[in-house]
Amino acid sequence: LTLAVQARDAYDLSGKPHIGSSQRFLLDIVTESELRAQLEKRELSLRQRFESIYEKMTGIQDLLTRIQVQPLTPIDTPSRQITGSETADHEMADEDTMGQSELERIQERDRLRIRGALQNVTQIAYETLGVSEGFEDIVEELINNRVDTEELKRRLVGGIAEPLRNIGDKMLPALEARIQLLEVAYRNQQSVEESQLRTVAEGEVVLEAMKQVLDRMLELESYNEIVELLRGIVKDHEKLKELTKKERRQKLRSLLDDN
Repeated sequence: LTLAVQARDAYDLSGKPHIGSSQRFLLDIVTESELRAQLEKRELSLRQRFESIYEKMTGIQDLLTRIQVQPLTPIDTPSRQITGSETADHEMADEDTMGQSELERIQERDRLRIRGALQNVTQIAYETLGVSEGFEDIVEELINNRVDTEELKRRLVGGIAEPLRNIGDKMLPALEARIQLLEVAYRNQQSVEESQLRTVAEGEVVLEAMKQVLDRMLELESYNEIVELLRGIVKDHEKLKELTKKERRQKLRSLLDDN
């Protein structure tokens, strides 16, 4: 079914009124079972997207736990027994250079870890909100097509869409702010350990919330499978009922013909 909307103004001075048309919308006409099957496929796709987001969050948590939290000082290397003051001074300078280089390498590595974690948190916040909107769209389609149930809406909205929006709107931005504080602490080398512990704890809260939503998605998939099984049983029952009626009519005709 193709749908388009036209509007005409009240222009009547000369010529014809102005008419504007919208773009054409293509609507698919499907049965209730076909619609449910399509929506369940979208649910599966959204769950797979969120599984990917959860894996990214696990990677972020790993980055945060691997940051060097002890005060960083140039690495001391054991001195060797040498002869000649000039040679000794030269080798000690080399050791100091090596220690300073290692220190700079560690600092740069951890700065990149913090920066990477910050960027990834910002990204998955948007992605999480996108998944939430996807489930909200599914609920709207169910309602618009009058195939929704209170149980299904409760599972989709209260169990998945709303918690995802809370994670994307509040929990991940809070973690982002905590990582920014960690970045400042690391740059100044002040209270790094305390800041890291708080950041990791905040990340654990987010991971736990994500895991709960993911578990509900898996429960919803099982629920949909059970509902589909029941639909199949009802459909088979209706077919059997029709066959029984048909057979009875045939027997009745046979009796009438015999008489």
